[in-house]
Amino acid sequence: MSKQTIDTVAVIGVGLLGGSLGLALKKNGLAGRVIGVARRSETIPTAIELGAIDEGSLDPIAAVSQADLVFLATPVLQMPRLLEVIAPALSANCIVTDTGSSKENIVEFAAALGIRSFVGGHPMAGSEKKGVAYARPDLFSGRTYFLTPTAQTDEAALTTVRDLVTGFGAIPVILPPERHDRIVAITSHLPHLLASSLIRLALATSKVEPLLEKGMATGLRDITRIASGDVEMWRDIYISNRNHLLEALDSLEEILAQARALLKDGDAPALAQLLSEAKDFRERVYGAQPGGPAAVAGDSEPLKSQASSPSEPDRTRAGPKPAK
Repeated sequence: MSKQTIDTVAVIGVGLLGGSLGLALKKNGLAGRVIGVARRSETIPTAIELGAIDEGSLDPIAAVSQADLVFLATPVLQMPRLLEVIAPALSANCIVTDTGSSKENIVEFAAALGIRSFVGGHPMAGSEKKGVAYARPDLFSGRTYFLTPTAQTDEAALTTVRDLVTGFGAIPVILPPERHDRIVAITSHLPHLLASSLIRLALATSKVEPLLEKGMATGLRDITRIASGDVEMWRDIYISNRNHLLEALDSLEEILAQARALLKDGDAPALAQLLSEAKDFRERVYGAQPGGPAAVAGDSEPLKSQASSPSEPDRTRAGPKPAK
């Protein structure tokens, strides 16, 4: 794949993800100029000093009117309105993509606006930290980067975004929006909800058991680290993917009911079998070393490298190859 440089990229939302995108594009020579759009003026000089953007603006319309490619890196529930605002200012050949953790809503909205050059995207990378100060150019390196085109998506736009993603070291995985949302409900959104719920359980118990905090050791700390993620971001994710998240909760309740029944019966061999199945699968995906690979707040570790053609949503193939 030959490296393609985009003349001007606008990144709307100069936080952890948006800042890291700017750094990755600049470091790998993928963008000639990066314009950052922030909500607060004080973010702009910091982002420029860090090298995440070349110039900044508080006006998304002014920024996208100069852009050849636009990244939306805001909370997911802000994206439809933002897309509606900037759509009239987009040049005829401007490509638009996003970093949202749910895809069906924004992809459908872009289609309703007639933006065929929109390519849904979701990097499986992040941190519980918030803000451009924590951005880094290698945030996406080796990570799955989902792309969710539809039958109406412009093929050239998909190819461009896929090549950019590959260019800064991520692993593009192409699949339909609905399939993406079903997967991440289990691998990303439900884990965060469980982490928050475990901490809420500890909080409620601490009110009647004052020594509980003394027992909050590394196991609980590690499994609930992602509960420290940005509240606004996660609230929006839950709401935007609530149907698939509810389905995932239903499935989890069945698994917990099975474990509860075995525990009630004192069935040690069956409980050991459940634990063994979980252990084996986790080690197959993450490796057998303690803790596995470095975890990502808000998003799971990358899947194996597989891509699915937008015209053939039920088939997968290995490697970050272009859709046919």
